[in-house]
Amino acid sequence: MVVYLLQITFLWCIFSTIYYFVLSNKSMFQFNRWYLLVTFAGSLTIPLIPFNEIFGGAFSVNNVSLPQTILLTELVIDQNTSTIFQFDWILVIKILFGIGTAFFLFRFFRELIKIKRLRQQAEKVIYDDLLVCKIPHNQQVFSFGKTIFIDRDLFETINKNDSIWIHEKTHIRQWHSADVLLVEICKVFLWFHPMIYIYERHIKMNHEYLADEAVLKQTNDVKSYQCQLLDYLENTNSSLASTFNFKLTQKRFIMMKSKTNRLSKTTAKMFAIFTVVAMGSFIACNDIDTEDPITNVEQKVQADEVFKFVEQKAKPKEGFQNFMQNFINTFDTETIIFNDTIVSTRLKFIVEKDGSLSNIEAVGSNNQDISTEAIRVLKSMPDWIPAQHEGKVVRSTFTLPIKVRAN
Repeated sequence: MVVYLLQITFLWCIFSTIYYFVLSNKSMFQFNRWYLLVTFAGSLTIPLIPFNEIFGGAFSVNNVSLPQTILLTELVIDQNTSTIFQFDWILVIKILFGIGTAFFLFRFFRELIKIKRLRQQAEKVIYDDLLVCKIPHNQQVFSFGKTIFIDRDLFETINKNDSIWIHEKTHIRQWHSADVLLVEICKVFLWFHPMIYIYERHIKMNHEYLADEAVLKQTNDVKSYQCQLLDYLENTNSSLASTFNFKLTQKRFIMMKSKTNRLSKTTAKMFAIFTVVAMGSFIACNDIDTEDPITNVEQKVQADEVFKFVEQKAKPKEGFQNFMQNFINTFDTETIIFNDTIVSTRLKFIVEKDGSLSNIEAVGSNNQDISTEAIRVLKSMPDWIPAQHEGKVVRSTFTLPIKVRAN
């Protein structure tokens, strides 16, 4: 999961930077929309594609994975105690993630229900082949899905060529709500990621550029349209809706007058496409391990046996907390002759495919007694649940740091 988050963060940062500095100031809003959608969704999906399974066969001759040891939390034992307390940061992170996800899921459905209720309570008419919901006075004009929500008094004064109508109709015709829903659904699970909010802002602002462009193609009166936008103050509204005056920034007014020449557009498009392809290829090639062949036979055999990365790590059947407690309870400090206030060692071992623990050895020890006792205790522990990678059970290596404190 950490590797996946780092990958999408890397991709989102690259693509968002390119959009901000290269594309956002160009009047090619349809291309920008698809660039944002493709890079947003692509960054989420590309790291999940098993390129190694799809293309790995072409590179399998010299494909060797080097072993990597998984470092466990240090185990500290007091000479005259048989209990251990470890603050479980993983559990805390899971709880915080669950709370955040539940909140954003609640928020998402609350917005949907709010729109549904507003639609049920509103007076409905069909106008210009679109469903119109007449809402109470002073509520902001907005669209969602295939429906336009508009003040009932304002609706009586507009026509099909009015800027407000063209603006909201563009949001509907171009399915802008689908883009917003995609981001909102992803935000339920990635609410903690700052880049998703940056993408959300880029996507929504580009929707307004597209709607403004459609209006100005018919009215061609920029100043009048800008004045009309300023007449509508922004009220609190649903985060899922496309609003008539979303973020009335200076840049939005500037973009209404912006004209980008064809050469500049083509150059920007080619650069953006090249970057997308290059980043996608980089992630794909990084997934396909094409390291140089290992000439040392003994090293190659060892590398083939122990996986470098696994999708699901090995773990004790009773859980890590109980494993640590059982280790403490079994460890006999009376066997240790202390030559210092604190003696330590590190146990390296392999969890085999059947869950048994093998190749147990003590390294970096400053006391032979602690090494001997630690090895004895670990050998007496129950089998683990083995690691899995790409649907197969594999071997994995662990290191367990141990300290014993004399009283």
